[in-house]
Amino acid sequence: MNPTQHSSLETIRAMRHQEQHYRVSSDYLSELHTMTTALHTTTNVAVSAVPVDAACRFAMAEWCSRVADHCGFNKETVAIAINCLDRFMTTPYGKEILLDRLLYQRAAIVAFYSTSKIHEQEALSPGLLSQLTQGLHSPEEFEVMESVMLNAIGWRINQPTAMSFARAMIDLIPNEYVTSCEKN
Repeated sequence: MNPTQHSSLETIRAMRHQEQHYRVSSDYLSELHTMTTALHTTTNVAVSAVPVDAACRFAMAEWCSRVADHCGFNKETVAIAINCLDRFMTTPYGKEILLDRLLYQRAAIVAFYSTSKIHEQEALSPGLLSQLTQGLHSPEEFEVMESVMLNAIGWRINQPTAMSFARAMIDLIPNEYVTSCEKN
């Protein structure tokens, strides 16, 4: 085994460890009905905000993807952002947000914003994000949400993606079977 293959195996082991220990712990959207029922039962107050659903999550992932395309960002940044959002939504702070699409939108944008600061050459500014939402969220609201989110997920914002695993596995293929051009 050459040093590159050994390094790739070590990378895969580390990514598997990270994936196993910091993966999304539950399907937060399936828990929503139970949460809203419990809220109605304990407070006898109607929830005025519209709860989050799968369509809302899809719309935010699509929004992040469009912004990433426009900015020339890597698609992996979007995958990491959605992973961060999903992990945040399973925390006590995130569960509160499930009952309000506007807060969920802010959380999704913040996940993308925070991830792009780590994984891209240029970062988006909270002011630009506020403009993109037509002032629906202020720069300060994005900054507060970012602090809440990062603390809730323990600052773990660099999760392995499917492409991370694919690249490491491709590196394991000996050069005599596949050229470097084919690997790329």
